[in-house]
Amino acid sequence: MNLNIFRWILILFGLILNVVNYTISPYRVSIKKNPLINISYKNIFFIIYILLLSFDIIYIILLNKIHKPIINIPNIWWMSIIIIFGIYLINLYINSNYYNLDCNTTSITKCYYKRDCIVDKAINRCENKFINKPSVFLSKNIRTGLNTIIILVFIISYYFEYYLNKNEMVNRIGFIRLISIILIIYITIVNLNYIPCKYGLPTNW
Repeated sequence: MNLNIFRWILILFGLILNVVNYTISPYRVSIKKNPLINISYKNIFFIIYILLLSFDIIYIILLNKIHKPIINIPNIWWMSIIIIFGIYLINLYINSNYYNLDCNTTSITKCYYKRDCIVDKAINRCENKFINKPSVFLSKNIRTGLNTIIILVFIISYYFEYYLNKNEMVNRIGFIRLISIILIIYITIVNLNYIPCKYGLPTNW
């Protein structure tokens, strides 16, 4: 396979995997705030994935100047793909149901008005409702495997652009990919240490 075609396949593969990874990760629906930076986890992970998408846009713009994906395709051939992915991420962010289960600290009076809480009349205490895990949220092991694949795809892509080619433009491309790798490694670490209650999510998630 032509090396140029392979590098563009890696880009598209990485884009798709990142979108899938965001979709299947339960911590993206947590409105509990990170105690260190006082920002909700839903915003933290949305920002991370928007950054990854933005880095991919820059990466594609720079790579498109030195390696065209297909002959006779306009320079902005990739914009429709980026726009679709961007709209999908934003739509998912806006329309998802969000959670921060803290019913055990909620008063009985307020408990009746909270969607995810129920009053246990036997002990007269507010408790978290049992909420089935949405089928879109896959298991921790599957997410870890997907994160590993993304890291490998990005490392291979980084190797192609930084070590197999030597010029200023390619060095910038390699640097952008390196930042993306760091972000994915962070997401992988988060996933490996994932505990639902840490994010205010149901324990069965």
